[in-house]
Amino acid sequence: MRLASALVGAVLVLGGVAAAPATVTESQFPPNTVRDLIAICSADKSDPLMTAAVNFCHGFAEGAMIVEEAHEAQKGARKLFCLLRRPHQGDPRRNQAT
Repeated sequence: MRLASALVGAVLVLGGVAAAPATVTESQFPPNTVRDLIAICSADKSDPLMTAAVNFCHGFAEGAMIVEEAHEAQKGARKLFCLLRRPHQGDPRRNQAT
């Protein structure tokens, strides 16, 4: 259940639905809740932990996509979530997706 909630949170963040930037704290690494994940992925540029937050968010999102792609490869598997892609434009760059 926790993984499913985290994946839903990642999809929301990748879709551009994020909370207003707030200060990220070390206690939010690794995230225990979707709220923590959203805070990490929406860190403000002035936040001292912004670099760590952006790197964690990118890694989390990339990992979620790898899991979904592997899951989709299984015959008859139901999608865990929808990957938004634009085949004619290629996959978005990391900073465009977050």
